Amino acid sequence: MCEFYTVVPSNNGQLHLYTAATDRSLIIWKLDSFSDQHCDFSRLQQISTPSSIGDMAYVKYVDIFVIAGHDRMLRQFDINGKSIREVKGTDDEVAHTGKIQKVAVDASGSYALSVCSDKYVYLSDLRAGTCLAVLCGFGAPPTDATFSDDFKSVLVTTANGAIFIWQLAKNVTDRMISAQVRLMEEVTM
Repeated sequence: MCEFYTVVPSNNGQLHLYTAATDRSLIIWKLDSFSDQHCDFSRLQQISTPSSIGDMAYVKYVDIFVIAGHDRMLRQFDINGKSIREVKGTDDEVAHTGKIQKVAVDASGSYALSVCSDKYVYLSDLRAGTCLAVLCGFGAPPTDATFSDDFKSVLVTTANGAIFIWQLAKNVTDRMISAQVRLMEEVTM
């Protein structure tokens, strides 16, 4: 059962489809042909993860996927399916239960927001593997989160329709902007 998918152009101009599901599988497909009636795909690779998958995010400029596992881990893969690293997506000092249900990653691939069923949203540094902040105080379970375009805020929606805007500490915003600038310098070189 496919629950998450992303289509990414490969280096040679082909389209690849990446699917992830709660059966612990990340599958990479190649688009062989398409018409108005149907599409034909062939499976290139299937990767089994140690935990059920809660969500998947693709980071365009660094060509990585971040997979949020129900074991509260964030696993990073390159577009060929090679494992890059895995880090804790939550803070065990705050809560020991709950599953990551949604993940959002900044454009540099350095920071992630994990929306967890324990009613917390966690901000993690994906490179250092540390939890930088825990957002709490939601009346209803959070359903999604994202970074603002200027990296100064985190926006969180909840099951009862409320929208929370959290201002990030200046040092966190500065680190996120620095990571974005470094990435853009690498991309334009």
